Amino acid sequence: MNAVAESFFSKLKTERLDWLTFLTRDSAKTEVDSYIHHFNHNRLHQALGYLTPAEKLAELRPVAA
Repeated sequence: MNAVAESFFSKLKTERLDWLTFLTRDSAKTEVDSYIHHFNHNRLHQALGYLTPAEKLAELRPVAA
């Protein structure tokens, strides 16, 4: 699990945070929240067969009867 977290934070840093300067903690939090949403709903993941995590989760959840 640690490798997954390290990978996420590495991507957050290189894809988003390295390019920005924040004047307030709130602006940094907003940007991180935005990236988390992007990461889960828009960014394709090779390890998931080029699906987003949200798409993969929907595949794995049983359909309610």
